[in-house]
Amino acid sequence: MKTRVLVAVLAVSFAQACTLRLPGLVIGAGSTTSSARSTSAASPLSTDDGPTLDPAAAKEAADIDARAKRLQALAVVSKQPTFTADDSYSLEKVAQAFAKVDPAQVVVLTKKSWARWTPAPGVDVESKRYKGDFLCKDSPLAPFGGGYLREESGFGSIRLEHDLCRRVESEPIDYSHLPEGTAGVIWSAEVEKRNARDVRSKLVFVTLDGGRYEMEEVHWEPSLFDQKRPAAFPKDSVHAFLGRYELEKLGGVGDAGAKAAAQKLETIKKTWDACMSPVLDKEEAEYAQNAATSVTLSQRDGKNALTAKKFAKLREETCGAHKVKYSQTIAASLTERQSVRMKLLAENQARLAKTP
Repeated sequence: MKTRVLVAVLAVSFAQACTLRLPGLVIGAGSTTSSARSTSAASPLSTDDGPTLDPAAAKEAADIDARAKRLQALAVVSKQPTFTADDSYSLEKVAQAFAKVDPAQVVVLTKKSWARWTPAPGVDVESKRYKGDFLCKDSPLAPFGGGYLREESGFGSIRLEHDLCRRVESEPIDYSHLPEGTAGVIWSAEVEKRNARDVRSKLVFVTLDGGRYEMEEVHWEPSLFDQKRPAAFPKDSVHAFLGRYELEKLGGVGDAGAKAAAQKLETIKKTWDACMSPVLDKEEAEYAQNAATSVTLSQRDGKNALTAKKFAKLREETCGAHKVKYSQTIAASLTERQSVRMKLLAENQARLAKTP
């Protein structure tokens, strides 16, 4: 009997001695309750991906959350749920949204900011073309920043592509940034929260003339936007060029004008291809003859240079009219689109002028 009592006493003593205390949790002595000390230090913003935030860090995380929520609250798709993020591609939908936009939603860029001009789905205008540091000239697309029409060979065909250029000598077109003071609205804001202290807002920003840009705001840098009346209004669109590829993409999301222009361009391109085919066949045959009748490599190269010069002229004389028509069709589409954008800008300017 004494042996049993002694064993029981020793067991209780051992259990008390082995009680393990961890911050916020007591393990041992049959307890799994949180300690009072841990409960008082816990933060409502604690996340599963890291330790409990101290009060200063918790406040910072709360401020970061509030900043992201502010951007979302300003967004057109939040204020007008009938619109979607993709509606920002449509000038018609943009005009409808601006007619109902609260002037308090208008924001102004506080500094020259990175902004990817994305006028059509899946399109980065700058990356698809050669960006020349030359003055636009001899092209109906010069007012929009489109240069000469280049014949780009590849995969058994020749593609017609307009390069990008300067509209005026002193002002190169920067397709990666928007200038300080640019005004518009946040169309949509997608918040990416990597953890409580790393929050990024991926934004669609639409300027007062309907230009569509994709931007990112990160919490560790000052906000890109101020909610205030614009100090000045643009006289022209910062970016206006669209090629056949962009027009096709816009036509695919319901832009009737872009779709019609893209279809017309396809017809012109097929006519140009048909015109070019026999000319290219003759050119290829002459290169083959040069190779067969040349004794040395330098002799063949000399003949080829003459052939290239001759057929470049022949291609222009025979089929160049189709290329001119191609450029003129794009120019007509962009002229009409620019007219819509300038009308939208004037309407927005008038609305803001009425705001006290």
